Formats: sequence, C-alpha cells, structure tokens
Amino acid sequence: MSISDLPIRIFISHAHSDKDVAEALMEYLLAALPIDPAQIRCTSIAEFALPFDQSIYERLRRDLQECVSLVALLSDEALESTWVKFELGGVWVEKRQVIPILGPGVRAEDMRLGPLSQHPCIAIDDPDAIPALTEASRKMARVLDVRQREGGQIQAQLARFVNTYRDFGAAHASFDQVVCQILSPVSGETVGRNIAVRLRLAGVPTDGSVWVAVEDSFAGRLWPKGTIQIPTHAGEYEIPVIEGGHPSPGALGIVALGVGRSGNARISGWVRKANESGHFPGVKLESIPGAVRLATVGGLILDAGPAY
Repeated sequence: MSISDLPIRIFISHAHSDKDVAEALMEYLLAALPIDPAQIRCTSIAEFALPFDQSIYERLRRDLQECVSLVALLSDEALESTWVKFELGGVWVEKRQVIPILGPGVRAEDMRLGPLSQHPCIAIDDPDAIPALTEASRKMARVLDVRQREGGQIQAQLARFVNTYRDFGAAHASFDQVVCQILSPVSGETVGRNIAVRLRLAGVPTDGSVWVAVEDSFAGRLWPKGTIQIPTHAGEYEIPVIEGGHPSPGALGIVALGVGRSGNARISGWVRKANESGHFPGVKLESIPGAVRLATVGGLILDAGPAY
C-alpha cells in the first residue's frame, strides 16, 4: 500500500487563508497523538494536501468517509467558504467526531454555524481554551484508539497553536500610527441621502482596510457603506454613501473604521448578505473582530425624502 492509499483518520477543515493556524494545529496534533502523518488531511499544507492525480471532489468525499475525527477551524473566512461547508456537511452525514474551534470574534450563536450552533464548540477567545483543547485531543485519542502523549513540550505546542490562532486568525492590522480625518461632512451639517464622504489618511498600514459606515448613535449600530483597501501611501479619498433608512433624530453620524483581515471578512459578509436579502439590520461595533474607530462625525441632520 502506498502512502497516498493510507486511510485518512484526521481531517483539518479550514480556510486556506488560515494556513499558518492550520500548520500550528498540525504540529500540536503530531506531537500529541501517535498517528502516521500520512493519515492526516490538511489541504493547505503541501505534504498533507490532496493528491494531484485525483478528482478534488471525489478524493475529499473519500477522505470524509474514511476520517474518524474532523477538526474545524471556524474563522470568519472559513464560515464563508463553500468548501468548508461541504466538508462539515460530509462528516455530519457520516456521523464522525467533529471538534469545532471558533476563531477570534466568532460566537456560538453565529447563524453561519448552522447545526453546529447546537454542538459543543471551543472558542479560541475563551480563557479556558487550552484546557478545553487538551480535553478535546484526549477524546480524539480515544476515538482513534491511541494513547495521547503528555508533557511540557506538547503543552507548549498547544499554547503556540492557541496564540497563533488568536493573533493571526484575528488578523488585526495595527492602526496605532494612523491619522484619519473626515473632511466632509462636518458635525451638525444637513445632508441628503447621497453623501460624499471625504477622508484624509496618514501613517497607514499595508495590511488593513478602512470602512466608512453610517452610525445611529442612539441605536448603537453601524451600517457599513464602502471601503478603502489601504494603499502604501497617505492621501485623500472620497467614498459615496447612500443613506436609505430613518436614523434616530440627531443620532446620524459617519464613522471611519480600521479593520484587519477578519474584520474585513465580517463586514464584507454582512454587506453581501444584506444586499442579497434586502434586509439591513445594522451591526454592533464590538461584533467586528479587531475593529478600531479611527474618526467620527456626529449630529448630522438628514434632509431627505422617503426611505429607500
């Protein structure tokens, strides 16, 4: 039997943008569990990826049928991935062991989890994530019928995985040096439903985005409208904003938000689903991973016709 013919026993379901997190998890699992590396599938890492000479769909289906345990790294990006949904559906049908690990900012009540919202999940943000993951790997060992290894070095590998997921998984860009000014509109100004928001940025990072959002300060919610993928230089930018609702009187404002990769994914997903459904419920700032309020103008007066 060739290495490629060995049955897959552990499947790591994840978004390929979370490759570094998956690699840290692999290092921990290989240290903690006496299992042949060829029996782990992790598609973003070359030595554990799918064979080139086989249909991706057919090989994935075979792997999911064979695997005993699936570990799901459920970051914002993963929850938007069609392939991750396919993998989770496959093991759900096969009734395999599933260990969902929620990424930074992802909550158990997130509607994108579907049936997994009723399944015990480990939140990487939880202070007790390390003992919870240690217990989860013990359960994996029992299902795999192997004896879990213990020791300080293995715990160090686990801590590295947790820290990598918390830091890289959140992908929070640093906005400490950013200077952001909303040039227009200005606080107290009367605006129509079509608002030209002008920003001036300086000290910008290369790994983040700036979103412009309408804020209802009374309701405590934001409605993201448009984004700037931050360039490597400072400058002035204009983003057209359409306000189609009825904000609370005196509570209308414009906010510039700095976000990293996960925050950008959360907002982009919200915008896409809102546009598809025609339902715009607003979003709370604290629900956007790593979001930083860079600038705000408030007290705008909306002088406009009926809501859209």
